[in-house]
Amino acid sequence: MAILKTVHLKEFSFISPVIESAEVFRAIETAIPPHTIAPERLRQESE
Repeated sequence: MAILKTVHLKEFSFISPVIESAEVFRAIETAIPPHTIAPERLRQESE
């Protein structure tokens, strides 16, 4: 039985401008594989 968790992506701002947004998104992709994120995005866009 597969368990799906809902992922909500929201706008955010950085306290420290030293961190580049590309680094943050790479870290997210490392923690949550893109093949897990893509179907959820499609599901949310179709609602």
